[in-house]
Amino acid sequence: MTERKPPGVSFESFVDQQIREAERRGDFAALPGAGKPFAPDDDSTTYDENWWIKRKMAREGLSVLPPSLALRKEVEDAFAAFPRTASEHTVRRVLTELNDRIRDMMFKPPPGPPLGLKPYTAEEIEQVVRQWRIDRQGRRLPVTGLAVRQVRVDRRLTLVLDTGAQIVVAGPARLALPDSGPETVLAPAAQQVAAALALFGAETDSAVVRPDGRLVVEFAGGARLTVPPAQDASGASGASNGAAWSVLDADGNPLT
Repeated sequence: MTERKPPGVSFESFVDQQIREAERRGDFAALPGAGKPFAPDDDSTTYDENWWIKRKMAREGLSVLPPSLALRKEVEDAFAAFPRTASEHTVRRVLTELNDRIRDMMFKPPPGPPLGLKPYTAEEIEQVVRQWRIDRQGRRLPVTGLAVRQVRVDRRLTLVLDTGAQIVVAGPARLALPDSGPETVLAPAAQQVAAALALFGAETDSAVVRPDGRLVVEFAGGARLTVPPAQDASGASGASNGAAWSVLDADGNPLT
């Protein structure tokens, strides 16, 4: 209980007396930071009036971002989670909700750093959905965004990419080109691959190994190369994919 000031004693004398008695009792002997320099923020030489709030939040493991940065972080987290999202409907719903929040913040900017985001267009949403389908349907190989610099034919079809990586097709394949009708069958062993010359200069959008062993390479502009898995003597799938196709780095090592 706080002791009341006795009548006739000034407040200054009373406070001094209370401090001296507390010192004699040792009440100040084990205070946090005793004997250390006062440092509101060890990482800054400027005074921050909210230093004690930030220190307590750090001590409690809490964090608060400005609204614009919090929304940017939420967008980043959503995109990182899309490959694990269970349905296309959920991907579209999350993008719609993010767009609504981005628009609201653009029209009513909160205090703090700028948002630096725009609502996603219908085309961008479709790109995200296509990528979700790819990520859900197979194993993606690291040759995205590379242009075809050479097309070689020697009983195999080899597409040499920017970095020197190669997409090698040894078995029969199918090539779909935009605005050119049905898919074209490629037979590298018979050197029937003329249609593949159209891929020169095309940039890869994705290269995915489907669960059944197919290699599907999508190119910017709409072209698609599909290579079925190798077949054993009975015609059943299951032989090594290397007999039908391979994707190699510049040193000839398989890319996974």
